[in-house]
Amino acid sequence: MARILVCIPSGQAIPNLASIIHYKPEKIIFLQTDLAEKSNFDGKILESLKDRGVTFSSESIHKVSVADENSILELQTALASTSSFYSTSDELIVNITGGTKPMSIATYNFFSTRIANIVYILNDDKIINCKSDEKTDLDISPPLTCKQHLLAHGFTTRLKQEDNIATNKDVLKIIRLIASDFGNEELIIFENKDQRDRFRDRGSNPGDLNWNPNISDVIKNGVSDIQIKIPETKRFWGKILTGDWLEIVIRDLLVRNKDYLKIHDIQLGPVVSKDNVPNELDVAFMKGTSLNFIECKSGAQAHGSSQDVFHKIESIKKNFGALQVYSHLASSSNNILDKENKIKKEVQQRADLYKCKIIPAEIIRQLAKASTVEQEYEVLKPYV
Repeated sequence: MARILVCIPSGQAIPNLASIIHYKPEKIIFLQTDLAEKSNFDGKILESLKDRGVTFSSESIHKVSVADENSILELQTALASTSSFYSTSDELIVNITGGTKPMSIATYNFFSTRIANIVYILNDDKIINCKSDEKTDLDISPPLTCKQHLLAHGFTTRLKQEDNIATNKDVLKIIRLIASDFGNEELIIFENKDQRDRFRDRGSNPGDLNWNPNISDVIKNGVSDIQIKIPETKRFWGKILTGDWLEIVIRDLLVRNKDYLKIHDIQLGPVVSKDNVPNELDVAFMKGTSLNFIECKSGAQAHGSSQDVFHKIESIKKNFGALQVYSHLASSSNNILDKENKIKKEVQQRADLYKCKIIPAEIIRQLAKASTVEQEYEVLKPYV
């Protein structure tokens, strides 16, 4: 007896990928349209599984083509042909989550008269048995990673190697001081953009920094001490002091609170590409089977519209297409706030359009000043 899973692959890969991981079938039957076949939806799912160390032989994968997914007669003929791939002694599981409504309905009707478990994957990472109405939790162990989620949808991902400097306790202490008091200011004064770009690429000796006069001596001396103690941080500070401090502090907060927030695979700066169009995500993480990314905007952002911060989010969302990805914006600028220190109406409307949660400057300051993980969690949980 073999466990066989019937799937209807579509552009939304996670329901099918999750069901394969959950049920661990020995064979898979893909019921797919011409579009699904041309788009290689099944192949992308198998690539994601391969990254998890799960592979299937060619004899274990069966494909049944549906020329017209809106023709009941065509669907019935295709479904009838699946019987050549299983026997009455096999355990048959049918996932009707993917595909068009006619495909799901026809598949349900066909298998409802047979000995088969018919299931549907819900958005809250639960499975409902369509015959018994019983709900169970998806068992995805180990948890799905950002890379695997993206592979299943045809994206390539270049992950940054773990940076020991970005996780250095002394470095993080200085960055939290910046976040708690000076996040809305430019930390270093530059004569022009070229000078800023050179500093960002190469860094500078501690004594050569033209600090904003408002910046505390604790931060100035802290940066100098670390550079002297760890010379290789010179270039690192070039990026940190021109804005990257925010994504590092956000990433650190997520790592510290991952168990409370029930998130995992927290990545700093992954580059995601499809059709040779790359996008760098400041911070990315998984929550259940859902991919999340946080766009980080530091400094005053005094130039341009308060809504300019959404240009990159819009670009990333466009690249992801129909893929359900949750976006967040962390901004240390007061540029998105009104006179009452609330998020401007037009900014919130734009955020709502992209289903984007905004983490404003005051919340960033509260998080940076929190003395315990428990305090951080209470502030952070509405935004993740």
